[in-house]
Amino acid sequence: MFEEKGGDPTQIRFSRRKLSGLCAHISEDHPSFVTNDLHKNKADLELKCPMNMHISAFKFASYGTPTGACQSYAIGDCHDPYSTSVVEKLCLNKNECKVGLTEKNFRTEICPGVMKKLAVEAMCS
Repeated sequence: MFEEKGGDPTQIRFSRRKLSGLCAHISEDHPSFVTNDLHKNKADLELKCPMNMHISAFKFASYGTPTGACQSYAIGDCHDPYSTSVVEKLCLNKNECKVGLTEKNFRTEICPGVMKKLAVEAMCS
């Protein structure tokens, strides 16, 4: 409890803010099809908030070998340290977005020979 000298407690106002969370994960071997270019197509992770909401924050993002499940994801033995900044750049303040598992977005050369995944936990508001 906080106390303030000289404050007027009748002037305190509360506001409600609706928050919603969403989680998604996808691996490099997830099938994704484009009729024009099947052999070069990479998987996309798609995020979408409920109507009239936008992606306001990321609680977790890891490209590599993340472990766990929604609300308990953890960084695995292989991790691209730029994962969070990549998803923030592509998705923050949008209602929906796609994050491609591409060399353009992530350091795909990390941990050679290991199947990599992207796991994300975001907040919508």
